[in-house]
Amino acid sequence: MRRRLAADFPRNTDDRSNVAAGLSRLAYLLNRVGKSDEADAAYVESLAINKDLADEFPSVTAFRANLAANHGDYAIFLAGAGRPEKAKASFHAALALNRQIADDYSSVTRNRSRLAASLTNLGVTYTITNRKKEAEAAYREAIKIKKRLAVEVPESKQYQSDLGRLFCNLAIILDGDAKEAAFREGISHKLAEVIRSGSPTAPWRS
Repeated sequence: MRRRLAADFPRNTDDRSNVAAGLSRLAYLLNRVGKSDEADAAYVESLAINKDLADEFPSVTAFRANLAANHGDYAIFLAGAGRPEKAKASFHAALALNRQIADDYSSVTRNRSRLAASLTNLGVTYTITNRKKEAEAAYREAIKIKKRLAVEVPESKQYQSDLGRLFCNLAIILDGDAKEAAFREGISHKLAEVIRSGSPTAPWRS
């Protein structure tokens, strides 16, 4: 019904956006039950709708953010399907959009956090494909963003947790003293998160 309404009333952006969101959720569920080809098609259709909305209404940040999230979800699907090169392309698309949004609205911490998440995902993909220099650059930029956010919002435990994981990801691709230093930095941020919480937590898995 929503898809038909979106086709009949193309200026109704809410219906079109809802259709795209529904297709993305459907793609996730199809992939969970092993229907990867159908999932791929649903993701592609969802991306097409979100891209049209972002192109038609460039001043509406929500449409660009939806497209970025859509690219990120599709990239995760592609990486899981053993298609790392195509996943990288979709992660790069998400990164470009999130960087633009973060530049346009830098005072909004969520925008910068999403940018760091895109960089992290790209770093993981580079790690998997053994492109360590590119992975290191992505991780270090994400770390820089998260460190600044942790200073600006010191009450947030999430930023400390994210930094802990980022430094451990970075340590995986480094060698020697640099590897040990990165691991130690990761542990220190995880400990800071525990101390701020005021209560013990379950064992942490990096």
